[in-house]
Order: sequence, then C-alpha cells, then structure tokens
Amino acid sequence: YHVVTEPMATDENIKELREGVVITTLARRDGISGVPVTAKTLPCLVERIGSGNETQDAAGMSTLRFVITEGRNRQIRKMCLSLGLEVTDLHRVNFAGITLDGCERLGECSELTMKEMILVGRGPTRDELRTPQEREMRKLKKLNKKRKKIMGGNGIDTFSSRWR
Repeated sequence: YHVVTEPMATDENIKELREGVVITTLARRDGISGVPVTAKTLPCLVERIGSGNETQDAAGMSTLRFVITEGRNRQIRKMCLSLGLEVTDLHRVNFAGITLDGCERLGECSELTMKEMILVGRGPTRDELRTPQEREMRKLKKLNKKRKKIMGGNGIDTFSSRWR
C-alpha cells in the first residue's frame, strides 16, 4: 500500500507501525458482524517513500509504503489513527503478487497474465499444467504410498506373514 498521512510521520511513528500497534476491529464469521476484538497488529514493513509532490511535503504530509501480512478491516487507517496520523490517501499497489503494471491512468485495467490467473485460482490447476508423464508418475507414487500404508509401512504384508 502507498499511504499519505497528515501530519508527517516521524521516525518513531514508523518504528511503532513496523513493530505493530494495538487496534480494535470486528471479528466476523461468515460475513456476519461479530464482537469487537482489540489486539496488536503483526509486525509489517513500513518505510518512507518520496511522494514526488512538493505541495504534500510542504503541507506536512508524508508518503509511506506498507507491506502487511494480515488484512484486518481498515487496518492501515486504524494503525495510523492510533498514533495520531490521519490517512488522507491510500492505494493498494500489489495484491497476492498482482500489480497495477500496465495500468497507466486512473480507472484503466489490463488482462491478467496466466501466472496471475493461477495466483487468484482462475487458471489451470497444477495437475493440468503437468505433462501426461508427470501425471502418471504422481499417480504411481500415490498408489505406492497407499500400498505401504495398508502393508504396515514396512512393505511386508503383515496379515499374510502372521498366518504362515
């Protein structure tokens, strides 16, 4: 995420955001509102980046880059607010390895690559990407694993060896 905050975030603010801050979010199950949960956020990457906007810099705003590993409701806004920083602008620039590359203007979109389709679960399965020989080898490995489990794991048929 690229985030613009007002007032400008101090180095101490950035350190606290990196280490995690305590926020309150609603715990939800199956899309149903739940109970408020107050907990510290997981550590994340937060760094100051150049805004390229002299007006923002002069107005006491800072542009930060966040990389988070959890996705709590309005997490970044609440993290900043807990330190007295108001988020005036927030852009997701990457999600699950998918970026906005190829989208030059606001509102523009581009086709997903095959790799991106696989990342979001809309492309071919791993099995469909395998050659027929690779599929056959996997099938044989699974069959051998099943046989070993039935045989007691040591390759000896324990039932027949007991009655000999």
